[in-house]
Amino acid sequence: ELTIDSAIQMAAVAALGEQRGGLVVIDVATGALLAAASSPASGPSLTALEGVVEPGSIIKMIALAAALRSGVDVGALFPFDCRGAVTLDGLPFRDWASHGSVDSIDEAAAVSCNIAFARLAAATGAGALNAELRRYGFDPQVNLPGRWPSALPQGLGRLAALDPSHPGFSLARRAEGLDSITITPLHAAVVAAGLARGGAPIAPALVSRRLNLLGETIEDAARTATQARAEPLEGDQAAVITRVMVAAVARPDGTARRAFVAGLSAAMKTGTSGVSGRLDAIMIGFAPADRPRIAWGLVAIGAGKAAIEAARITRQFLLRIRDRLR
Repeated sequence: ELTIDSAIQMAAVAALGEQRGGLVVIDVATGALLAAASSPASGPSLTALEGVVEPGSIIKMIALAAALRSGVDVGALFPFDCRGAVTLDGLPFRDWASHGSVDSIDEAAAVSCNIAFARLAAATGAGALNAELRRYGFDPQVNLPGRWPSALPQGLGRLAALDPSHPGFSLARRAEGLDSITITPLHAAVVAAGLARGGAPIAPALVSRRLNLLGETIEDAARTATQARAEPLEGDQAAVITRVMVAAVARPDGTARRAFVAGLSAAMKTGTSGVSGRLDAIMIGFAPADRPRIAWGLVAIGAGKAAIEAARITRQFLLRIRDRLR
């Protein structure tokens, strides 16, 4: 039996519309794939499962998880003055804006300050950041725990080696999800679900249960999902992740504020990648924020800034399913 929820699938298809890209929705508790919408809907490949882009700033949440898991005193990095650029290994590392005084990790995440997360990555170290990325499936040799093998790809994302001639600069770029890392919409949803689960990702699957020729259940998804779980963050550490992602929606300067839906608490993070004139918009999120039931990953190819287009598509999706989540 397949896991797709027809109502959620239709909501995802309608929200995506004619925008090229993919929107994938996962059940947070079991990893069941509830929706996998692709546009265009036909072609040699499905963008939702196979479309590859740089993830951009959604990786900042994994960088934060790595710092928390490693025991970094995140609060000690704030406040600091973001002037829009710093020099790392003799190279200019630029932010997308001069944010001025950044007072907390909540503000840094909400406004998506690149320099704040470059500082965080430097304090964490490349080894711990790469280990956390692999925990979230960024390695074709790693299988996420929790589900039986299925038709879905297990090697979800790729990591290239950091540039040894500019290690600090390369690490900062990795922490903002650029240059040496790729993702698919499916993988973005896996990341969102892992964050919703307190830093314990679970592999997705399209089959809810296996039946024998007599129609009898021989393997159940929910039972399998509970048998193998990744090690989560401590409770207070996981709460930090949720809090900063909620801030991205709730704050008036949050990059996900345009995705806000009245009556629904949600945690989100935007990401923009690509090159000028052809920007890809990425969004991850989960809802309700305090009792996560669904998580999603959205990639809108060539749509422009995530704070505009990814937020618009996400809001349209959430409006269509809001009553299901209350």
